[in-house]
Amino acid sequence: SHVSHVNNDIKHECLFLAEAMINRIFPYIAVQNPCMLQFLKDNHYKNNQMISTGPLLFNKIKYKKEELYKIKKKIFKKYCDRKIILHAGTPKSRGSDRLLIYETVDEYIKNINDQIDIFKKKKNIFFVIKYRDNSLISLKDFKELINESEFCKIYHEGNFSDFLAVSDVMIS
Repeated sequence: SHVSHVNNDIKHECLFLAEAMINRIFPYIAVQNPCMLQFLKDNHYKNNQMISTGPLLFNKIKYKKEELYKIKKKIFKKYCDRKIILHAGTPKSRGSDRLLIYETVDEYIKNINDQIDIFKKKKNIFFVIKYRDNSLISLKDFKELINESEFCKIYHEGNFSDFLAVSDVMIS
């Protein structure tokens, strides 16, 4: 999703990114939330291009309900009956082309820990952080900086499609 901004530098970065990702040549644009709708309106996209879809996630693999539960139980074991919130973001390095609108490693770590503080108050949620190998921060360092607990775990191994298939919400 893209979001409108008043800060000129961030606004420029978001418009540049939107032009690359959305481009005005597509006949339709999925509007996943109110912020995206406002962004499109603010930037003069055509009303007949916009289709309000709500949140979208795609996974090419189709699972039966029974298979999904088996995968969920295999991955999350005793947490399989909780709502799964999957964090699948990636930090960017200083000097990155899009540093103004993507998280640095410090922001990435802080934002995950802030989310952990919020989700730990909810007993029916299991917060899953899917770590991908990253030259900016090793798995060892990442694990030292993240506040893992009974309701929040870091996962490095495993097929991302399986994680996506059994998640109720994804944060990226």
